[in-house]
Amino acid sequence: MEQYTENYCWVQNTYFLPLHDYIPHNYAERENRQIGYYQWVPFVLALEALLFYVPTIVWRLLSWQSGIHVQSLVQMACDSRLLDLESRNRALQTIATNVEEALHVKHQVMSGNRLKLLNLIICTRSSGAAVTFLYISVKILYTVNIVGQIFLLNTFLGNRSKWYGLQVLNDLMNGREWEESGHFPRVTLCDFEVKVR
Repeated sequence: MEQYTENYCWVQNTYFLPLHDYIPHNYAERENRQIGYYQWVPFVLALEALLFYVPTIVWRLLSWQSGIHVQSLVQMACDSRLLDLESRNRALQTIATNVEEALHVKHQVMSGNRLKLLNLIICTRSSGAAVTFLYISVKILYTVNIVGQIFLLNTFLGNRSKWYGLQVLNDLMNGREWEESGHFPRVTLCDFEVKVR
């Protein structure tokens, strides 16, 4: 019977009341205090992890179009720290050659083009603006992602306050524990009917 009760309450949601409050007889008041997010926490956290990874995927998929494979060069530079002096010098020479060749190609395109200004404005591989534009776009995507996830969490937690995190910090600074405030309570109540024969 206990397992059935726990499973039922898990599916039907629970509600929070401070420890010394009386249980209200009005079901509408109980529904206003319902907490329906505990069973969804793992799924929401997994979704948030995926959303935080999206800008990284965008960067990795598109950064190679600059003519310089940034990720490979950075990895090669990091790995060169572990090599002996001669191997390190060869690795650094390879990195320098790759960057120099990419810059040389860009310089030839830029000096041979009468529309230099247009070539700078348009984000093409040869102008060098593509990587800069992509980098700034990915940083903006990170920022939009963070702000969006704050609103997602606020909606998920069903909080009336737009600044939920600040409200929790304010409660903690004023000595109001989470058990009293109802933020992630450890003890909740659940209503269900029992038929006795």
